[in-house]
Amino acid sequence: MDLLEGCPFDCSYCILQAYLPSKKLRPFACSEERVHHWLTEASSQNPFLRLGTGELADSLAFEAEFSLTDMLLRVIPAHPDVVLEWKTKSIRIETFLRKPHLPSNIVLSWSLNPEEIIATEEHGTPTLRERLHAMRRVADSGAHLGIHLDPVILTPQWRSRYERLIRTIRSTLGANAPLAWISLGSLRYPPSLRPILLNRPPSALFYAEQQRDRGGKYRYHPELRIQAYRHIVSCLGSLMEQHAPLYLCMEQKEIWEEVFPGTPPAPEEINEQLHRSATRFSTEGEKTVEIKGRPTPPSGLSPGWKTGSTASREIRPDPSAGRP
Repeated sequence: MDLLEGCPFDCSYCILQAYLPSKKLRPFACSEERVHHWLTEASSQNPFLRLGTGELADSLAFEAEFSLTDMLLRVIPAHPDVVLEWKTKSIRIETFLRKPHLPSNIVLSWSLNPEEIIATEEHGTPTLRERLHAMRRVADSGAHLGIHLDPVILTPQWRSRYERLIRTIRSTLGANAPLAWISLGSLRYPPSLRPILLNRPPSALFYAEQQRDRGGKYRYHPELRIQAYRHIVSCLGSLMEQHAPLYLCMEQKEIWEEVFPGTPPAPEEINEQLHRSATRFSTEGEKTVEIKGRPTPPSGLSPGWKTGSTASREIRPDPSAGRP
């Protein structure tokens, strides 16, 4: 649900650099009555409807300029079958903290990366500590949380950095944080973004080998993605106890099969599971989430994953990038 266009942050990998002609903020007309009408129509045609506001703009970065969150929090309780997600790197959470009761069908999600990646690639954004502190505060106020480890960026120390990130998440949010979902995704971008990235200051984006996939996007080599996903999933399974589904974001079927056992779920199945997970906190007595009849394992993360040896391919600099 695009309410704004533009972002004040300067993440090196941001796809909006290729999609939007400028960084200038562009709000869209969206009266409360119009949003009510649209949600009524959309939910009648789409079961398990999940909506997000953070596609063309950070969901919370412009809260000081616009009161969109206030309006959405007034509207969404009238549509209990709709799950609404705010996706952000911002820490402007004051509107949520002022509410005595938050709707049970909302999710506040944060995009997280290791501290080193935030410092070098996510320019102008709040620190990891600031984001996690904001997550803890809204969770204490009754909000459900989402975590997006996306994009995973492979650097020489990526293993230890993501292990430390997950430990920090656990120690800050605690063992019983109300997580609706966790997503994993790796660096990916269309060819139109590549010259823009190469004209930016040198960064870690091109350290690991990349190639174009069948859809034309640049991605890390498949074996590197499998290696990274398996390692991060293993860390999550060891450290996180919440019952939250874990899924791969915009990833290919072959990668799903290597990271998780069995036939990859269809997009409709994933959507239904995430919808049910986001609303389970208000369902008395419900403790687990299922995919295709398989209960969530004790760790609470996904319907299972492979724990075999890591891929043999080692990370190496991409010679086509011209810089390490």
